[in-house]
Amino acid sequence: MNLRMLTLACSLPLAGATCFAGSGVEYQGNYNVVLILMETLRPDHLGCYGYRRRTSPNIDRLAAESAVFENAFAQSSQSLISAASVFTGLYPPSHGVVNVTARLAPGVATLAGELKRHGYKTAAFTGGFFLNRSFGLNGGFAVYDDSRDFGTLHDIVPCAVKWLRENGKKKFFLLVHGYDAHAPYRAPKEFLDKFSGGYDGRFSALTLDYYLADRIYKDGLYEDFRLKKKIATLDKKDVDYIVSQYDGAVLYADSYIGVLLSEIEAQGLKDKTLILFAASAGEALMDHGTIISSFHGGLYDEGIHVPLLIRVPGAGASRIQAEAQLVDVMPTVLNLLQFSVPEAVQGISLKPALGREGRPAPDRLAYAQTLSLTTGDPYIGARKYPWKLILGDGRRELFNLADDPKEQKDLAGAHPEILKLRSAELDRLVKALPRSRAGNYQRPLAIVSERMKQLGYWWMDRPRVDFWDEQRRKTSRGKK
Repeated sequence: MNLRMLTLACSLPLAGATCFAGSGVEYQGNYNVVLILMETLRPDHLGCYGYRRRTSPNIDRLAAESAVFENAFAQSSQSLISAASVFTGLYPPSHGVVNVTARLAPGVATLAGELKRHGYKTAAFTGGFFLNRSFGLNGGFAVYDDSRDFGTLHDIVPCAVKWLRENGKKKFFLLVHGYDAHAPYRAPKEFLDKFSGGYDGRFSALTLDYYLADRIYKDGLYEDFRLKKKIATLDKKDVDYIVSQYDGAVLYADSYIGVLLSEIEAQGLKDKTLILFAASAGEALMDHGTIISSFHGGLYDEGIHVPLLIRVPGAGASRIQAEAQLVDVMPTVLNLLQFSVPEAVQGISLKPALGREGRPAPDRLAYAQTLSLTTGDPYIGARKYPWKLILGDGRRELFNLADDPKEQKDLAGAHPEILKLRSAELDRLVKALPRSRAGNYQRPLAIVSERMKQLGYWWMDRPRVDFWDEQRRKTSRGKK
């Protein structure tokens, strides 16, 4: 059985439990498409996912007219890897864009390319850097603005609005992408102060970047870190303040999402446009000992659990418990538009789940991949509720999400039979994935690494190993 057949077979319980026919919604298929893709945005920091703070009034209004996927997962906690999966519908080993030396190989089908082939005008306004065209993610876009490093919606949405006003009368696909929730937080002071509670501690005048933040740990007392060559120790107020800055940045981004949504409505496009809202990754925020780094929480759920909203005109609102993955974005859009899905695509269409409540049996394996900050080797994750498996740095972790949703208790030693079963299932999936030998990156690695270190990615000089076989060998050697 090839991978596509395997994927479809695994997804049958979802399709059968949420039959699209009979949902009462007639889909015309003749829609524009807007995809809003944010970086490092956790769903549990949005009002529509139950957050206590009012960080997202405009996103919440969109959610009130959308299918809200409660259990959507990214294919990586790293922006580049995850975005490549969104654009191609492929898992990381198959699209091959698994580090900053790789670019998407020519000829790989993309959502933009497919829509362009069907006559859509295509444009992307991005925050650049990890979505820089040098990684090959611009395929299919007639307009691809990647002129900013870590750009935010403050600069990006006005460009997108201008393009909409000039091109909105024809069928279009518009991607809007921003790093607003990605440290360092660059929102105006009134937004950053909104939730800070009058904090006047040591971070008041500092920019929160990765070099500083990755030294913040949760282990009883917070670990010491060097601050301007002095030793300081964080307390809970410091951590709460950093989270407040994250929330303020989310609120600022939300204001520009409101601008974009208002423009769509003002142009009379609301009932002619599919609107998707998602994030490429989550963020750590102290769930496992780091706050705004370690690849944004790694493969723990805080790193890969992401918001996913899909608004289909006329479909109404729903809350979908079925597990979804970002590889599903491309086939879902094409299916809703009544276009064929390329055979190589590994995601599935979520169309059968739209308009229905309830949780079908979670029978599909959610695959994710990132890199270890310690060794540069890949971390591999497999999530099939209620079990979650993470392999990396020669270790294997197993979590029962039903009893331990925060993934605090490793059960690998207590349940060797389940560990063996899940490991074998992951092994079968990965072996079935066709491999891509992604093309060489256009710029020397030294130049890319230096720019990343300037932005705070201090670990860029560490080695990289990118293949599953090498990770499996290391994990096997680490077995007790």
